Amino acid sequence: MDWRAASKQLQHQIMTSWRKQRERVQPIAAKAVAAAEGFEQTWWAALIAHMDGDRSKLVAYLRSGKSLAAEQCAELADVLAAEVGEGFKGKAGRPPDRKAQTAAELALFVYRHWKKFNKKNNISDHGHRDEMFAEALRFTVEDFAKEFAPSIADVDCKRVREVMERPASRRTSAWAI
Repeated sequence: MDWRAASKQLQHQIMTSWRKQRERVQPIAAKAVAAAEGFEQTWWAALIAHMDGDRSKLVAYLRSGKSLAAEQCAELADVLAAEVGEGFKGKAGRPPDRKAQTAAELALFVYRHWKKFNKKNNISDHGHRDEMFAEALRFTVEDFAKEFAPSIADVDCKRVREVMERPASRRTSAWAI
């Protein structure tokens, strides 16, 4: 078996494992969604939506007549103070490309497991790093993402490859994944 055949076998194992995991987790996720149905009318949902740019939910909550606790007033004051320039200013520089970072981490995960698989089965992959990176990226974006992570299925592969090539300390940020 060569490193390419090992890739196909490992990709099949990953997809099968994730499908089994999804089948196991789906009933639990459905219960969590049912339990959280009333969340949209809560203070936290309105505040989070406001911070994400949707001010209508906060306005609707404030007009609903529900009273605000002292803690909620303080949280609202902090959010509004940040918006008018007081306190936290945010991070300088270009915002991280979260899709590319997520896809890169997944592709590197596949690559690392592929390397372990090859070593365990005494398969030589010396000199094939670039090809293995490309195949791990292709599998992640074209096969895995379409079924399990559709939000990254349309990511720019060149951008992801750039992120993959970075040192680990520069590859992700606190905002990734």
